[in-house]
Amino acid sequence: MKIVLIISLIFGFLNAQQREALLIGNSNYRYILNLENSSYNLKRLKETLQKLNFDVKIKTDLDSENLEETIDDFASRLSKNSNSIGFFYYTGHGCQVDYQGYQNIA
Repeated sequence: MKIVLIISLIFGFLNAQQREALLIGNSNYRYILNLENSSYNLKRLKETLQKLNFDVKIKTDLDSENLEETIDDFASRLSKNSNSIGFFYYTGHGCQVDYQGYQNIA
């Protein structure tokens, strides 16, 4: 009986929290192989997260500057409310040339 009460309290607490999700999919590349199924995966994940009461934002094919700005904005929104729950997902190539990392070569 105690476990049912504890689980009920936890789910009640979670349902009261603000939930935000940021899903980023980079799939169209100029110099390397494009990724398949990226948009399909984002769509399925978005549907699942919305069922869990997340406010979901999807961004696609961002260059490195816009990628960094989008992630910073997401982190800033989450930091304004200590009770918020954040979910971040990225799909795309991670590239490195001569020890220099690149998020997107679009």
